[in-house]
Amino acid sequence: VTWIRSRGDFSSQEDAAAFAVGLKLFGGAILANKDNPLLSSFLPQLYQFVKELKAGSRTDP
Repeated sequence: VTWIRSRGDFSSQEDAAAFAVGLKLFGGAILANKDNPLLSSFLPQLYQFVKELKAGSRTDP
């Protein structure tokens, strides 16, 4: 949560925290159920999204 808040991608600290917790829970559910066809279809997008998130903010100099 601290790292997501520090990025400055959200208009409020509460929104940043909600996003961080939601992403953690969603990602955990997908990974725990990757044999489920409904959830496994999200894996490539989840990996790409996390990769881009870790690469940095689009507003980084």
